[in-house]
Amino acid sequence: MKLTIHGYSTALFATWYAIEELGIIFDAGDGLVSGLMGKCGKFKNLFITHPDRDHLTGLLAFNQMYGYNKPTIYYPKDCKSFPFLETFTANFDPQSKGHPMDRH
Repeated sequence: MKLTIHGYSTALFATWYAIEELGIIFDAGDGLVSGLMGKCGKFKNLFITHPDRDHLTGLLAFNQMYGYNKPTIYYPKDCKSFPFLETFTANFDPQSKGHPMDRH
């Protein structure tokens, strides 16, 4: 089987890797959605290795764009950050409408 691996890593800024044929993403750093150029819908499993910012900042964009596919997100059991992130992303409505305001 041929595997196509996409990825990006710059320590402290962004880290993510994806194996297209297996539908797996490892970490969700900045640029995940744009780096996969519309292929994110193919990915059903997302593994977060640890809760550093450079491994998580693309998670919100991923969920906004592809959350309807209900990907499974795996994370370390002993990590306290993920229950908070799960609640936050579940309550973040990508269809929210803004309300115009007058400038003063």
